[in-house]
Amino acid sequence: MKNSTLLAIDLAKTHFQVCKLLPDDTEHSNKQIGRAALTKLLSTHKPALVAMESCGGAHHWARLAKSFGHTVKLIHPKAVKGLLVGQKTDKNDAFAIAIAARMAHLRSCAILTPENQGANKGGRSQLTRNRRDTHVGARVGCERSCDLRHQG
Repeated sequence: MKNSTLLAIDLAKTHFQVCKLLPDDTEHSNKQIGRAALTKLLSTHKPALVAMESCGGAHHWARLAKSFGHTVKLIHPKAVKGLLVGQKTDKNDAFAIAIAARMAHLRSCAILTPENQGANKGGRSQLTRNRRDTHVGARVGCERSCDLRHQG
């Protein structure tokens, strides 16, 4: 995908930072846009490599970009963090995502379907519940043993 334009997107709740690199790796633009503008950009832009930091919301935007014919690369946040230049700003984050996307050896994360995302979310809450219950059980067990020592 070295011969295509790269759109590196730093995701947020309402505004997104989009860094556009040309095929020769020169920065064309790095600007903040809203949700509607991002949807319009993805729908009207010719097919490009779209890169995002992998997070819960990234899967939605990745599916949308794929539906418009773009190639999508979700990058693990730790890989992006190591490439950050300067202070942590949205502009610098988007540029770091662009740099990471051009690195051939970095594997991208899988794009999850809404069903897979829901299944993973349920698994995490079950895991959290088990940890909490185990922790509470351990605390109760400790309190009981302390009570027994003081009774003796």
